[in-house]
Amino acid sequence: MYRFVEEDLKLWKKKKKPLPILLRGARQVGKSFTVREFAKNNFDNFCEINFERDEKAKLYFENLDVKNIILKLSSFTNIKISKGKTLLFLDEIQQCPKAILALRYFYEDMPGLHVIGASSLVDFALKSGEYAVPVGRVQYFFMAPMSFSEFLLAANKKVYLDYINNLSFEQKDDSVMHERLLEEFRMYMLLGGMPAVLEDYFTNQDLLEAFIRQSSILLSYKDDFSKYSKHHQYKYLQSVLLKTPRLIGSKLKYSQIDSDYKSADIKEALILLSRANLIHLVPRTSGAGLPLGAEASDKHFKAIFLDIGLIQKLLGLNNEIINASDFHSIATGALTEQFVGQELLSYINPYDEKKLYFWEREDKSNAAEIDYLHVCNGKIYPIEVKAAKAGRLKSLRIFMQTFKSPFGLRISQRELSFEDGILSVPLYAVSNLDRLIKEAT
Repeated sequence: MYRFVEEDLKLWKKKKKPLPILLRGARQVGKSFTVREFAKNNFDNFCEINFERDEKAKLYFENLDVKNIILKLSSFTNIKISKGKTLLFLDEIQQCPKAILALRYFYEDMPGLHVIGASSLVDFALKSGEYAVPVGRVQYFFMAPMSFSEFLLAANKKVYLDYINNLSFEQKDDSVMHERLLEEFRMYMLLGGMPAVLEDYFTNQDLLEAFIRQSSILLSYKDDFSKYSKHHQYKYLQSVLLKTPRLIGSKLKYSQIDSDYKSADIKEALILLSRANLIHLVPRTSGAGLPLGAEASDKHFKAIFLDIGLIQKLLGLNNEIINASDFHSIATGALTEQFVGQELLSYINPYDEKKLYFWEREDKSNAAEIDYLHVCNGKIYPIEVKAAKAGRLKSLRIFMQTFKSPFGLRISQRELSFEDGILSVPLYAVSNLDRLIKEAT
């Protein structure tokens, strides 16, 4: 299954002195598969070391003489490692701290050698303080679950993706294609973007098999808790993982997650899950100017889960969605907000840390809340997400008036339109949000 980040990796390969990449992202979002496919299509040789399986390989990094390391790895794998022709892939790199340190010396002493290190737990490892990161000698690269656009490609429905990419204000409404894309959106809401789940479904055309795979992934996350937490934290991680999906779209209060536990323990569990990229925290920001993170609050935040399909599984909605005559009565505003947030994260430059923000005005007489703030061409655009076609836009108007926004964005089931200062973008076209904003400006 093709991932768009391969295009970014191709540009990285062309650099004369590429920084080693530290690939970051949750377990089973497709990191290892993507690296292997990229290597197969762009390098003569591929040398993969998995530090969980290859215990002996750790010994080669005791001495940080990278030329000696390369000689030993070549002998160990029987693969010639040479600049420009070989991709060296160090998987589960958190299992070998000195391999993380070695990334610096690969860059300094063997310029031109392409090296990628990856791990589903590398974010937690880096923030634990036990691992020294060679600042300025490593390029971070972030991966998310498959986006809706990648889902369409994997489903062999490129014609739908072409329609989205050519969506414009000049073309006539195509209600048939619009409804078909909403049906594809419905399927994505059900399956999500985890590559293994989609591979099972597209291979077998069996939703039950896909749901079993979702369960397997969730169980693997629970098993991972012991790897990135202390024993006493396990029950808190379990509780937060199970209960946070029910609070998507709402400001998080620790007591809402589990009133039986101390707030400090719930907070620590949230941070750990955020480090493992299972949960993305969405802080409140003032919206007054750029960068949005400059005035973000660490006390007021919402959260979105890693993947919409996994949320449906955790909430037990799979069968309800399949049997629903009106899917959108089940696809509540919260779940739709999760989908849009997940899509926005997917299309952030992979070299940038994935961050989202929301805005709120706490005023008893005139309260307002904006689901997401989006930056395009140096301007801030407020986004309201609607599960249905209709819905009031009071908060959007308040934000626009307060901050003199060029216009507001509504993402919903409605077809593309731009009227009365509101750009309405269909749920399936979040991938083209920036292009549509520019065309509307």
